[in-house]
Amino acid sequence: MTAGRLADLGALAAPFRPSLLEHDDVGQLVRSATASVGRPDLPPVADELLVPGSTGRVAAHAALHRVEGCVHEAVRHRPGVDPALVDALGAARTAAVRRHLQTMRAVRAIDDVLGEAGIRWLVMKGPVLASHLYGDAGLRSSIDLDVLVPQEHFARAVRLLEDAGCVHLFRNWAFIRGSEAGELALGLHGVTIDAHWHLMFGAYDRRWFGLDPAPLLERLRTVEVGGRAVPTFDAADTLLHLALHGAHSGGDRLVWLKDIERSLTVEAPDLDEVVRR
Repeated sequence: MTAGRLADLGALAAPFRPSLLEHDDVGQLVRSATASVGRPDLPPVADELLVPGSTGRVAAHAALHRVEGCVHEAVRHRPGVDPALVDALGAARTAAVRRHLQTMRAVRAIDDVLGEAGIRWLVMKGPVLASHLYGDAGLRSSIDLDVLVPQEHFARAVRLLEDAGCVHLFRNWAFIRGSEAGELALGLHGVTIDAHWHLMFGAYDRRWFGLDPAPLLERLRTVEVGGRAVPTFDAADTLLHLALHGAHSGGDRLVWLKDIERSLTVEAPDLDEVVRR
């Protein structure tokens, strides 16, 4: 496909999906700032990108890609940066910390319920990434809490969570049955919990992937998050899940690429093992 044809397709898609390929100063600033966090080997944001008058656009672009905390970290101490931009990004970073604390309250509740019942489970992404891979809950915001339990214990786990106060947020049971949904959306303490028995949502997706969740649960490890041992994927499965999730979701959010970079940089998983799996 020619470069011109690709540009035409990009122009058609622009109103519908944000692009990682924006070449103006705002897009370049957000990409450069996000890349530099946790990477002292990379250059800082170039001075010429820190132009006045673009505060609203920078904040909006960072929010679109869910990297406000990273951009804040990269520019907050730079001379000449608009204080309004630092304040806007700082407020988003504080909000991310608040959501992290709310999410960890839900994690503790789930751990208490499923742990007492002897049901194996783990946390996917979310607070584990923020704490373990980013080292700062404000650098990586989360929208919901994804947990995985074995398929054979899924119905029991959901009933136990209902008894603990979880409510169903999506009640289109005909759609859930028809799609053979691999997850249910629950609410607890103001947090949306996506309870999974499979990583792919519907049977229409799962038929294309030879993906068995059971070995992922068998290989789980625990990492410390806020003083609590939280079960999650091992290093290789973490990288594979981040790649699968980012690609399947469209691949057009910087946060998904930054997650993969953090996995590779912080944990350096065995890439031969990643390829084998």
